[in-house]
Amino acid sequence: TCLTTEECLLNPNRNPNLTREEIENRLMSYLGVRKFIWLPRGLY
Repeated sequence: TCLTTEECLLNPNRNPNLTREEIENRLMSYLGVRKFIWLPRGLY
């Protein structure tokens, strides 16, 4: 399971050419992640 934030991984400065689906596919391939929990922001 990968717990991450949209604010971090979907930031255009961090991953400008990747969609959410592409990021998930890469993490599944590289790390063997099967489930994603996306939080809208990091610090509340």
